[in-house]
Amino acid sequence: MFYKYTVAAVAVLACAAAPATASPSRAGLLGPAFAAPTKLAGEASIRAAAAEATALLDDFFRTGRSPYGNLRANNTALSLQVLSLDGGSEGGGGGGGGGGGGGGGGGLLLDYHHNPGNLNTSAGSARAVGGDSVYRVGSISKLFTAYALLVNQGRKWWDTPVSEILPELRGEREGGEDIAQTRWDEVTVGALASQLGGISAGYSTQDLASLPMIGAAAGLPPLAPDEIPPCSNNARQPTCTRAQFFRGYLKQHPVQLPYSTALYANAGYHLLGYVLETLTNSPFADALRDTVLAPLGLAHTSAAPPKKNGTGVIPSGGDSGWDMPLGDDTPTGGMYSSVHDLGELGRAILGHKQLSPLETRRWMKPHAHTALWSMSVGAPWEIVRTRTRTTEGHAVDLYTKSGDVGAYSGILILVPDYGVAVPILAAGADAATAVRAATERVLQGFLPALEGAARRQAGENLGGTYEAPPPPPPRNGTSGGRSMLVLGDDDNDDNASGMTIQAWTNGGVDTLAGLRLYAQSGGRTLRRLSLVPTDLAARDGRQRAYRALIETTLDGPPEGDEAPAPAPRVGNVDDVAWQLLDAYQWGGIGIDEFVFTLDSEGKATAVTARAMRQTYVRK
Repeated sequence: MFYKYTVAAVAVLACAAAPATASPSRAGLLGPAFAAPTKLAGEASIRAAAAEATALLDDFFRTGRSPYGNLRANNTALSLQVLSLDGGSEGGGGGGGGGGGGGGGGGLLLDYHHNPGNLNTSAGSARAVGGDSVYRVGSISKLFTAYALLVNQGRKWWDTPVSEILPELRGEREGGEDIAQTRWDEVTVGALASQLGGISAGYSTQDLASLPMIGAAAGLPPLAPDEIPPCSNNARQPTCTRAQFFRGYLKQHPVQLPYSTALYANAGYHLLGYVLETLTNSPFADALRDTVLAPLGLAHTSAAPPKKNGTGVIPSGGDSGWDMPLGDDTPTGGMYSSVHDLGELGRAILGHKQLSPLETRRWMKPHAHTALWSMSVGAPWEIVRTRTRTTEGHAVDLYTKSGDVGAYSGILILVPDYGVAVPILAAGADAATAVRAATERVLQGFLPALEGAARRQAGENLGGTYEAPPPPPPRNGTSGGRSMLVLGDDDNDDNASGMTIQAWTNGGVDTLAGLRLYAQSGGRTLRRLSLVPTDLAARDGRQRAYRALIETTLDGPPEGDEAPAPAPRVGNVDDVAWQLLDAYQWGGIGIDEFVFTLDSEGKATAVTARAMRQTYVRK
């Protein structure tokens, strides 16, 4: 069966990350430790990561072996890019076996392509793959659908029962209490987008009735003619019309009540395709083209195969599913795209090209958890929590959407903390394995490199000594002490939460010493006082707010006493930094509030400790 959508690559990635997220990190505050780095193509660590990823992928395709799965033969094409939001100059490694891809643009950090040598050119395939080569993207289509809904004011309808928009869902089944009836009056647009509808997974495409030999072999009972779907998305049956879909789907049973738990349902995005058509009064393909693809210049993305030969990637050896029509299932898994276009979509999302920053922040959040510690679900995000060095470092959330259909597999990964997008697409017998291996090879190299670049730039832009001008002498002729702030990077601790305040005096008073005494009064030791960025900034970018994290550790037993063995704990209840920001104020201003004044290059010229009512000028 060619119609298959899985989150296998993401699940494997999440499982691999699970040990890294068993306990919270960075004192419990989620978010970047340093401001997002810029001009990444010029960073030595990024160039080294690109070269290493290229070498590892070349070796993978040459030997067919990796820790993340093996290839059975040289039968799979792969394209991937790493792009930054800041729009630096082009850069990155070339392609193994196929050379670098086309269509790059500013901010291209890695452009890798592998040609398997068995592309089906007689069926119209490209002879070599590149950045503009078109693949089927499977369930990555769901991301286009959700994005198009939001662009078309879908947020206004987010909490609206879908039965109020689609007339086929109204009627006798609404509000039914029977366990075999879906409560459509409780299933909202947002529930469908977030896989929280509790609805049946799909109609016909996942029904084994179209494969009677399998049913007989499994001992399944014979079906009456009216129990066999008359349509499907395979070579043996036509695609379902809207009327056929609803006639069959409304007979199917729910899996859970709405908003109980995340359950992957292709039918949810089938329905959202109809919702988009209703809101725009246009067919799905037209609405997508007019409101997303054309405005963003995504010339190699469509709801149907490209008409021009030599554009698509069609593997040889059996039916790849390249031109298999999915009809009204296109919003859930039928689209075509290139790594260039997926990367540009990612940059459009991160750069707020069509959605406002507020709308983007609301969208890019978990809506439900899964049984995997490191994986949550959004709309339709598959959110993987890892660490900057896979098993060590602070937490980083990856907003991903994967997809598989026929001989095609792919994933789009967004890393908001660094403003980076990673599109990966593959076609061939081992496409899913290739995507899984490429995902690990790229992320395990680039995440620490990105963190290293952010750390280095923070030290360059913010680090150093800041000093306040001395106050005028009082009438008695005595002079106040020195007021200064010293910021540095704690190079010896990769878990450091931002720039460390290494020294801080005000009027000759050692502020850090006072904080240490305060911590000791509660049985703790002040470990570090660090400044982390917020997303509060002046419109001209010349001022940016930071907050200080007061990181402490519990004091151990008195010297000479034996420390008790650690007791089992349900959770790390001491990890409460997220509860303490702005918790201590002086005259209505948080003691932890700092504002940097920046020049046109983003380098600090001064920092203001707001509670101190004091500005320190960088020396």
